Amino acid sequence: MRWIFLLFCFLTVSISQQLTAQTTSIRSFDDLVAYLFTSSYLYQDGELRISQAKRERVAALYGIIEPNGGGNVSYTHNTQLPVSLLPAEIFGGPEGTFEEVEFGLPYVGEIGVNLEFYLFNLTGWEQLNQSKLRIAQATSNQKIAVQDFKKDVAAVYYEIVTLQEQSNALQTNLLVADTLYQLTQIKFSRPAS
Repeated sequence: MRWIFLLFCFLTVSISQQLTAQTTSIRSFDDLVAYLFTSSYLYQDGELRISQAKRERVAALYGIIEPNGGGNVSYTHNTQLPVSLLPAEIFGGPEGTFEEVEFGLPYVGEIGVNLEFYLFNLTGWEQLNQSKLRIAQATSNQKIAVQDFKKDVAAVYYEIVTLQEQSNALQTNLLVADTLYQLTQIKFSRPAS
């Protein structure tokens, strides 16, 4: 039942190609397979799955390192420092008087950064191993799908070739039958002597 569907699909593609400008010429089985792969959703889906699995592998590689950290920056601009009154005699001034003194820095800045790298991130290593298995599985499934596709196409292709040969044999048999009919007609149309 499946090969009938594939035969129908192949004939539909062949007829539509003949109706439009014929840019593809199929001369062999390999040409047919190559042409069908260009428009096969099954093949394209398999290629996308392989590509996705490879991207997951790259993500898993980045996940092994797993940098973690943070940072902070603080900057304070002190335009007015607090004023303190100290006895002036400390600075060599008269006794009983006070001097205004500002303590502190007019600008204060602070930068802090912390980074962490997990060298033994077991979860990341496990994800990497799983991604490698997914790549192998997707590649294997693609190879199986391609083989099945080629088998189905081969069955349809050789069925078509067989039908063409049967058509040619039928045409030859019709010519032979027509010739035999004409000879028989000539034989029976002669008067008996």
